[in-house]
Amino acid sequence: MAFPLIRHASALLLALTAPAAFAQPTAGIRDIPGAPQSAIVQSGPTVVYLILDGFRFDYTDRWDLKVLKALRAKGAYAPDGTFPSFPSVSGPNHVALMTGLTPTHSGIVANSFLDTSGKTFVQFGVPESTDASFYRGTPIWERAEKAGIRTAGSIWNGSGIDSHGVRMSHYQEYTGDSSIEGEPQVALFKKWLDLPAPQRPHFFAIDLPQADHAGHRYGPDSAELGAAVREIDREIGEMQEALVSRGIDADLVIVADHGMANIVGDRWIDLDRFADLSHARTVGSYIYPDSEETAQRIYTQLNRASPAFDVYRRKDLPLWLHYADTPLTGDPVVVPRGAYMIRGHDDGKGDALTDKGTHHPWVGSTPEMRSTFVAVGPHIRPRIQIESFRNVDLYPLVSTLLALPAAPSDGTCMIANELVRDRPPCSIR
Repeated sequence: MAFPLIRHASALLLALTAPAAFAQPTAGIRDIPGAPQSAIVQSGPTVVYLILDGFRFDYTDRWDLKVLKALRAKGAYAPDGTFPSFPSVSGPNHVALMTGLTPTHSGIVANSFLDTSGKTFVQFGVPESTDASFYRGTPIWERAEKAGIRTAGSIWNGSGIDSHGVRMSHYQEYTGDSSIEGEPQVALFKKWLDLPAPQRPHFFAIDLPQADHAGHRYGPDSAELGAAVREIDREIGEMQEALVSRGIDADLVIVADHGMANIVGDRWIDLDRFADLSHARTVGSYIYPDSEETAQRIYTQLNRASPAFDVYRRKDLPLWLHYADTPLTGDPVVVPRGAYMIRGHDDGKGDALTDKGTHHPWVGSTPEMRSTFVAVGPHIRPRIQIESFRNVDLYPLVSTLLALPAAPSDGTCMIANELVRDRPPCSIR
């Protein structure tokens, strides 16, 4: 299947230089003018798609989170979590959740990587993460906007791009400023809810990142992580109350991009300890050799060099990883065997690790990497527990809740058909 490449650099530049009436650059917030929604859309469904960054599937019970427990008791949830796409890092999985594409089809194969022209993608870097030339596929919000449904997004990777000439009506970029996270996002959500009916979004995509930050810095078992997830739980309750108090009966889909694990060891593992990388470029643990001969030599040197990782020629990657379809991954490809911190060479950060937790890019089927999933609302069947599933299946689910067909992707209608009621059946076209 061919997936169209999104190329709208000129539109991106225009939006970033728009008049102040349509932009608030100090907060990274953009408001794009557009046609008012029809009366049919105004009376139609509202979907709130929340990504709790780094929120492992077992946090709700471990930290006794009252709001999430109450929501899952009323709606549907996966007791054992969902499987993130490989690699289990944020950038590829944010895009997988929004497009239904595995990383090698979406074009976002890692948090940072080289494309074939030598450009470097950096997750949540501005302007890198909003460079539309990296992205493929059709995000949910693009289909919604084309159907006349206004959309809004906060910090969700890719929400700031121009996709085939279409932008979210309202979005907030992430510039690395933690002061915009959490409660300011809730306040922004309420502001969007209070827009006049012709302008009020009916699809929201919001990333709450505090659990990921605390999990990295202090580890998934720390008191600091507990405090972060309790704050997120409170914020979800505040957002739910904001919907109820305004009479908006929304479908709420709560997911995570990946889990979190305690780092193994206290030192970085540098690949150049085991192989000569002088004829290859590296971005993190990704290797881009200058020739086939160099690629084979590096593979031979790394193969069985350490118990911390496996190494594959790209063509020989296990099929279930869904990771062999693009040169963006580099070749050979290093796959950690656990929660090890691996890089090509010392990047100036030194050998010692200060973080305690990681999801550095591990296989998503392992329990520590599984992500939370809860859905509740007027179009979600109540009191259902479901088995773990691949996160690309959430794309058809959310599209169905919006009464929209999903674009062709790597996802299926399985979860949508199991969970959705009182909406047209899931379709892909």
